[in-house]
Amino acid sequence: MVEAMVLISCRNPIEKVKEFIPEDTITSMVALNISFLRSDSGQVVVELRAPLMNQLDDKNQTLEFPNGFEADFLNSRHQVVSSITADYGISYDNSKSVEARGNVVVLNNDTRETMYTDNLVWNQKEKMIHAHSPVKIVAPDKVVFGDSLRAREDFSQHTIYNIHNSTIEVEE
Repeated sequence: MVEAMVLISCRNPIEKVKEFIPEDTITSMVALNISFLRSDSGQVVVELRAPLMNQLDDKNQTLEFPNGFEADFLNSRHQVVSSITADYGISYDNSKSVEARGNVVVLNNDTRETMYTDNLVWNQKEKMIHAHSPVKIVAPDKVVFGDSLRAREDFSQHTIYNIHNSTIEVEE
């Protein structure tokens, strides 16, 4: 009976490794099925849920949601005022912004309006949402299409730019 053991080793200079894996994109933490609460003056104002969150080891303190996310905006009575879902999200803590990509849907429960787009940025400092891709707004009495949008983070007020192909029901 012959027994053998083979050991193989390789060594690469760190500079060579950095060519393939940039330092600013290395995941330092992975979390599954997360629920994240954001508060303002001690009151929970946003609840974010995601099946997967990667914390990237970079200067921007980046959180990535590669499998999508859902976020609810809450009022002072802890009721959901509006919500946002997307296939992908990335949050930059230093700039207090979140980018949502792919099948982005924003719902306002008060006005029963729903916005559909492919890409938007949520600026937490300004408490504003900016959609830089075509948008579709569906409400009980209208459907509006536009090239882009600017809205409050709770979607209570919004401006649609370059409106086209809109349908509005008018009572006689």
